[in-house]
Amino acid sequence: MLAAAPLAAISCSAGGGDATDDAEPTSPGAATAEHDAGTREVSEFDVQVGDCLLGPEEASTPGTVAVVPCDEPHQQEIFAIYQLDGTEFPGDNEVQETARDGCRDEFQAFTGTEEESSKYVLNFLYPTEVTWAGGDREVVCMILDPDGPVSGSLRDVGE
Repeated sequence: MLAAAPLAAISCSAGGGDATDDAEPTSPGAATAEHDAGTREVSEFDVQVGDCLLGPEEASTPGTVAVVPCDEPHQQEIFAIYQLDGTEFPGDNEVQETARDGCRDEFQAFTGTEEESSKYVLNFLYPTEVTWAGGDREVVCMILDPDGPVSGSLRDVGE
């Protein structure tokens, strides 16, 4: 899968998850027995802008994340997903810096404030050399409150 910034959000390791896991995620519309009726598990590769995520320990299947309606308590919200350019892997540091810069720009557009002055924390996932070789160029930008779960979207929060 993707590598994570220091605050791991999705249950994947910094070295990338195994995209060939045999476990099939629950379909996006189906609730799992372990969660409330509004919770669903989706593949790490199928997250979308607007998804609100529970902590990584809440997913019962490796390679999946627990998504809840944003009006329910959640750990992180995906506010942007975009693609990096290029055919050659530019290196871990450059990919991480480019991903961070792009998410910072999106963070300001999403919250109405710069990431550096916000009380909220930016987190992001980015391609590794292994996933890049398989065509992965996706960066996933997430926001979280370091004080704990939030209910509701942080769009236009202004802080």
